Amino acid sequence: MGRTAAEKEQLAALTHDIKTPLTVIKGNAELLAETDLSAENRECTDAILANVGSMEQYLEHMRQLLYGRDRAEETEVVTCARLKEQFKEAAMQIAAAEKVPVVFQEDSLCGNVCCKPGPVGRAWKNVVSNAVEHTDRARGIVVRLQMEVYEGQEYLTATVRDFGKGFFGAGSHLCRSGILQRGCQPA
Repeated sequence: MGRTAAEKEQLAALTHDIKTPLTVIKGNAELLAETDLSAENRECTDAILANVGSMEQYLEHMRQLLYGRDRAEETEVVTCARLKEQFKEAAMQIAAAEKVPVVFQEDSLCGNVCCKPGPVGRAWKNVVSNAVEHTDRARGIVVRLQMEVYEGQEYLTATVRDFGKGFFGAGSHLCRSGILQRGCQPA
C-alpha cells in the first residue's frame, strides 16, 4: 500500500523532529564523556552515545524508505567471534539499563557466518529487549550462543531465555527461525 504525499511529508517531518532531542542527548553525553567519570558512568555514557548513533541510522533508514531510495543491505561474511561480541555487548547494555542480570552460555565459536549485520543486530536487540521486559527481574535472562546443524546446514544460534510467562500462538514459530547460515557466499 502506497503512502500519500501528505503522509510521506508528515513522516519525514516526524523523523526530522526526532533528531532534535537526539542531538541534545548526544551533545550532553559528549560533554559528559569529556569529564572525569567513574568507570560505571563512562560505560553508561558510551552506551548512550552508541545507541544515539543507532537511532540516527534508523531515522536515516526510515527517510530512505519513505522516498523509495532504500538500498537493500548486502549480505556479508562475518566472523562468529565478532558477532558473538556484538551480541554480548548489546545484551549486557540492554539488561544493565533495567538492572536485570544476564548469564552467558557459549560454546567455542569459530569460523564465519553470512548475514546482513544491520537487520540481524536490530532483530537481536528486539529479542533481548523483549526478554528483559518480560522476565522475572531477580532471575534475569540467559543468553546461549552455539553452532547447530539443521537440515544438513550449520547455523549460529543465539537463544535468549527469560523467566516470564512466555508467549504462545501465531508468532511462536519465529523463535527458532534461522537467520545466520554458515558457509554461504555473500551476495
